[in-house]
Amino acid sequence: MSENSKPLLDQAFAALLSDDDAKVLGALAYVQERGDARAIYPLLHALAKTNDRARQQKILSLLFEVKVSDAPAELARALDEPALRSVRKSVIATFWNAGLDASPYTDKLIACAVEGSAEEIFECLTVLENQEVLSEKAVLRGIKEISAAISKNTDEYKGAMLGSLLVELKRAWERIEKDVWAVLQPHAKAWATTALIQRCAAGSLEQLHPCERAAWDLSYLGQPHNPFAHDPTDTIRTERHAGPHLLCFQKDLRR
Repeated sequence: MSENSKPLLDQAFAALLSDDDAKVLGALAYVQERGDARAIYPLLHALAKTNDRARQQKILSLLFEVKVSDAPAELARALDEPALRSVRKSVIATFWNAGLDASPYTDKLIACAVEGSAEEIFECLTVLENQEVLSEKAVLRGIKEISAAISKNTDEYKGAMLGSLLVELKRAWERIEKDVWAVLQPHAKAWATTALIQRCAAGSLEQLHPCERAAWDLSYLGQPHNPFAHDPTDTIRTERHAGPHLLCFQKDLRR
């Protein structure tokens, strides 16, 4: 975008908030042709201001076509904007409709789901279930936070949506377990060293590091034991085993 076009684009942003329908339509057309990530905030403010259904649909259609690299960060910033609270559902929906990567903002989306309406939870669910990869730490935090929200919830419809979101987060955790175990299993036999045998002879298998237990089972019992197979809602085991080990193993095995 040239320097000369910026003042015109700024004028278009300002015109989005006009009460003059002709000015708004002209501004929308200009933004559609020449806008970038900077257009997201003005469009959202215009959406929050208008009650005109046709104008709302036009703004949403522009938002849902946003593909620029800065768009996810702008949308995430908008989730914290009090003036845009009334259109937060549309902000969340834009991530999915525009096909944007929302995975870095999983924690923020979970927080919106806990605080928001059933409709907002549905949008969060739609966004998260369409992400290819989610952070294991964010998923575990989400499981804990959504579980806590369900225990305090009194709204039946919102409770049902929170339950659906919890199911999706648990599925995401299962996918993470499978991915890590797929990397871990080929290396398990190599970890069955003399030192490991000595440790097994000296103590209980339950005292072994989960990876060492996997190596023992695979090498000497013929059946691999998945050290990450546990209920992700079990806070103590999650914190002691899954989180630290997943990060450690992923880092070590990729060296």
